[in-house]
Amino acid sequence: MSRLTHPAPAPAASSAPGEVPPGDGTLTQVQEELLLLLNGEETAPPPRAAVVEAPPPPAPPVPAPGDAPPEKAARSGAAGAQDPEAKTEGCPSCGFTGSWGMGSWCPECGYFPRVGRQGDAIEAADPEDALPPTLWSLIPGWIWALLGGMAGIMIVSASMPLVLKDPLHRGAAAAVQLGIGLLLGISSQVRAFIYAMKTHEQYKFYAIVTSPLAIWRGPIKLLPQTRPVFFCAAWGWTAALGAGLFMGLHWPVLLKAFQDYMAEVRKAEALNVLPKESKDKAKGGEKKPGEMSFGEFIGEIGKTLAPEEEKPKMKFKVKKEKSEKDIDELMEDLVSEVPVDMKDSGAEEGKTEDALKKAGDAAKNAEEAAKGAGDAAEGKDGESGDEQNPADDEPTGQRCLIIGYTANASGEVRSLLVAVPLKDGKLRFAAKLPLDSLTNRDLAELRKVLAKIRTKSPATPCPYGGVWVRPVLQCHVEHDGWTSDGRLRSPNVEELVIERTEIRERSASRTPTLR
Repeated sequence: MSRLTHPAPAPAASSAPGEVPPGDGTLTQVQEELLLLLNGEETAPPPRAAVVEAPPPPAPPVPAPGDAPPEKAARSGAAGAQDPEAKTEGCPSCGFTGSWGMGSWCPECGYFPRVGRQGDAIEAADPEDALPPTLWSLIPGWIWALLGGMAGIMIVSASMPLVLKDPLHRGAAAAVQLGIGLLLGISSQVRAFIYAMKTHEQYKFYAIVTSPLAIWRGPIKLLPQTRPVFFCAAWGWTAALGAGLFMGLHWPVLLKAFQDYMAEVRKAEALNVLPKESKDKAKGGEKKPGEMSFGEFIGEIGKTLAPEEEKPKMKFKVKKEKSEKDIDELMEDLVSEVPVDMKDSGAEEGKTEDALKKAGDAAKNAEEAAKGAGDAAEGKDGESGDEQNPADDEPTGQRCLIIGYTANASGEVRSLLVAVPLKDGKLRFAAKLPLDSLTNRDLAELRKVLAKIRTKSPATPCPYGGVWVRPVLQCHVEHDGWTSDGRLRSPNVEELVIERTEIRERSASRTPTLR
């Protein structure tokens, strides 16, 4: 588009002084701008309006000595501006003039102006009271119970040596505690392995032994459900440790007491404890003096722990012609009163019946003398001895000869081996009489009696091994009859009465005979 040109205007007349005549440049500039707008060309943006800055606020006045601080005054003013209902003089209920903050109720008394009633005021937490939790509060209560149980077990284990003075009793208690502790500990390991498999832990079953601690990651993940497993493991292993550490579970020390006691046992008694059948089956050879099997060891512990009054009493006595004689004097009389003709080993067979009659008469006289002494003793107590019939007191059964006895590793008499005389003058084994119901005192006295008449070989063949004695003592045995092999059926001795007899052992054939 072509620009329009206009002729220059004629010069204007002179203007008055002080007036600026309109110049041609101003009009020309306006025309050019209009043309540019019509042509669509960009121009500079129009000038912006000037921004009038506010003057700075005046400095706050210095407060008087009796006035409130400016900060509180400003907060009070802001609170009044926010809540037009709040009065400038303070809370209508309590007169609190402080700041209410963003709340619509009085922070002092909880008064709510819009509702017209008071509420429960909640005090702000003191920053000094918000301390970090202590270590004691972070530990759960069940862990304290677990630690307390462990401490209690150790205290009880440490006090056992003071309570149980006997090393045998202390060793038995330690063995029981050790067994219980190991049972709990091993069972807890198995349960920990099961819980580890539930948590998808890849373990083999032998990890119970090879990785005993690693398998406990499973129970730890399942806490607090697995608390009983931790109780079982902690208390079980603590009991086992306490048994060995404090209670003195030292097998050499415990066996030392038995070895000292068994050192007094003679070698013959230690070697002849077992029957012959058991010796033939044994492959380890004969027992050494003082040795004891595990079963005998437990049996000795049970025997010492059993109260004496719980054992059934069996009466034991030695028949005497005079009550003032003791056992030692009686045995001297028995040895000295053996007939002279019994020392002859080459006795004739025709005198056997006379010897049987003589032995029966001597035994009968000894029985009558002993019963007479018993009747006299009862008469002294105020009861008449004439009313007692000696024949009524005689028990029914078989009179047997004592040919030996069996003993334990300690040398104590456990049973008697008895035999019966035959018509040909020989003896035949009849029964094995247990003596479990005798008291320890009676067993000791019986051992003294039998020790004085010991011999090296049995008077007649016997299926049991034992300590052999000369067949000079007899006892009365009750029974239910005879077996097919000539032995007593269900032998029983309610009152063990040792009586004298006149039987000796023939040196040539080692078979006893009656003269």
